[in-house]
Amino acid sequence: MAGSHELIDAVKLQLKTRNKKYKDLADGLGVSEASIKRMFSTRNCDLERLDKICGWLGIEFAELTRGIKLEDKLTTQLTLTQEKEIVSDKKLLLVAICVMNHYTVDEIIDAYAISITECTQLLLKLDRIKFIDLLPNNMYRLRVARSFRWLPDGPMHRFFRSMAAEFCDHPFTAKEECFLQLNLMLSPASIDALKRRIHLVAQDYAEQHNQDARTARDNRQSITIMIGMRPWIPAFVHLMARVKK
Repeated sequence: MAGSHELIDAVKLQLKTRNKKYKDLADGLGVSEASIKRMFSTRNCDLERLDKICGWLGIEFAELTRGIKLEDKLTTQLTLTQEKEIVSDKKLLLVAICVMNHYTVDEIIDAYAISITECTQLLLKLDRIKFIDLLPNNMYRLRVARSFRWLPDGPMHRFFRSMAAEFCDHPFTAKEECFLQLNLMLSPASIDALKRRIHLVAQDYAEQHNQDARTARDNRQSITIMIGMRPWIPAFVHLMARVKK
């Protein structure tokens, strides 16, 4: 049987598919919204409550567990050709980023110089490459899994690396900003542990990103995080290195 974490994720998927919010579920079960939020944040739910949730959703428990298998069918990585297509068309790239940030079509055309016709055509392209499922009335469902990653050293990584200087040429002094530089000497085991922790933090905030999608867009802010980690000695240090005879 699926674990409790997977079942909670399946409930989230059912809510998202039905365009329902935590408050809708709370009202349906006759409990506080805070109680529902706590259930999702701790990923802890007893069988009695799960049974009530299934009743409110109008599904059988078996159908809920089938939703868990759907995550396995979602896209975790695009092909090289698909990434090239997205990066080569800046409007397509913009819309791809918007849908990953849960913008509605109305919000996209309100925020950017893209007509409704253009937006529909771009969504059709994203549907064709299995980035989304385009639904009636320009609704869509993301097909990228929570574990989705751009190709290592692929078109998207290279595109954003080309903007690294633009990103870093900034004081990073505002309240919501942060810039850390660490120069460490670590063992191979410690390096592996650090990489695992970075990936776990990224996964946690990808989940937070999905939860915050229910918050009004005016109350959310675009945040970009770029983390790079590799053995590196700056060129100026190399120039000062003692030449050994």
